[in-house]
Amino acid sequence: MEKLGFEASAEMISKITDKVFPQIEEWHSRRLSDVYPVVFIDAVVFSVRRDKPVQKTAVYVVLGIDSDGMRDVLSIEAGEAESAKF
Repeated sequence: MEKLGFEASAEMISKITDKVFPQIEEWHSRRLSDVYPVVFIDAVVFSVRRDKPVQKTAVYVVLGIDSDGMRDVLSIEAGEAESAKF
């Protein structure tokens, strides 16, 4: 696979994934605050190639601010398109 002049083999991608996965698991299982007085929800829309056609995919980020003013990313979810219903 070559993107933007950078070549990465499937083996290299697997090694990177294996290194990052424990950190993702740790983040996923972290303790969250019981209350978030402020919550922001936003989406970024990406063009993603699945099979052959390019489709728009919205990635939603939910950010909570606790009573001490600390910010936590509560969730990152991919949806089909940006929508109030999602």
